[in-house]
Amino acid sequence: MGCEIEIQTSSNKYCVEILPEAITDLVEKVFVIVDERFRPWVSSRTESFVSIEANESNKSLAVVEQICAAMASSNVNKDTKVWGIGGGVIQDLTTMATSIYKRGVGWVYVPTTLAGMLDSCVGGKSSINIGQTKNLVGNIYPPARVLIDSSYVSSLSVERLVDGLSEGVKITFARGDDSFNEFLDNPASIEPKDGESLRELIATTLRGKQWFVEVDEKDQKERRLLNFGHTFGHALEGASNFSISHGVAVAIGMLAAINFSQTQEVARVRRLTEYCQQILNPVSYGLSQSAEKLDWSEFQRLMVKDKKNSDGQIHLITPDTLGNLVESRFETSTGIFSRIEESTKTAFEMVLS
Repeated sequence: MGCEIEIQTSSNKYCVEILPEAITDLVEKVFVIVDERFRPWVSSRTESFVSIEANESNKSLAVVEQICAAMASSNVNKDTKVWGIGGGVIQDLTTMATSIYKRGVGWVYVPTTLAGMLDSCVGGKSSINIGQTKNLVGNIYPPARVLIDSSYVSSLSVERLVDGLSEGVKITFARGDDSFNEFLDNPASIEPKDGESLRELIATTLRGKQWFVEVDEKDQKERRLLNFGHTFGHALEGASNFSISHGVAVAIGMLAAINFSQTQEVARVRRLTEYCQQILNPVSYGLSQSAEKLDWSEFQRLMVKDKKNSDGQIHLITPDTLGNLVESRFETSTGIFSRIEESTKTAFEMVLS
């Protein structure tokens, strides 16, 4: 296995390896934090593991404490190789737990979701929920290695594939036309299945993410543009009681941000709009049911509580008149909330009509 992409940050230098074949073995002296779905595979190879059901309610500080207790019971120390095997929930929990256990132990991430492969495996963020508030606490603690086994995509539902594609197109759109066009021109951007095209799509997207992480690891300026669609999306997740998945909510959130900024006719924005509509079409039935039950007062409350806001202002990432992403701040007011809600409802109409 060789290093496909080397990430250089002030926190750590680590390699992303996009594997040409499936992972079949675990290394010795390993402790595994694993999605419950993959427990049988791990349990047949090691007794040192903890399995977690990967849902939003388990992305909590209480579960982080349980993981730390399990590591202590297995005598995890600085020489132990800790592996996190799973999607975003497992990554968030593993990042947080390994960063605080004995003031930090090294870890390896094996993403099993398309969103993990295309986005979250690079950057080192942990995001933990507090109550219904999404990703309110967290830190940055990159892994020592990332091993991407694209064969895991065969186990994913259509909705989980959409989750990944929405994050991938967001990154490449934010990075610029070369990255965006390369993403859209790859057949795996429409039909992601294990193979060379998907591995190339992963590399394209992660190289885009690499730039943001290396120039702004601590999320102070350029990296904040990757929140495009997320302020809307996180609020949609909570207001739907998480019946709308993260990536689907982000795709709707990008459409809402486009509507809010009234940039629908800008050429590159129009291409993004058409792509989001296309990937959301297969999940439109479930999305329609969630939209009907959406709590719009909770949506507004969560928009206000978003962690990116400050000084009573809502921070939104939107396209400008050239189609480039910018961060803008808006005073909270009835007028702004009316625009936000109307933009979001129009986004649903664009997908469900």
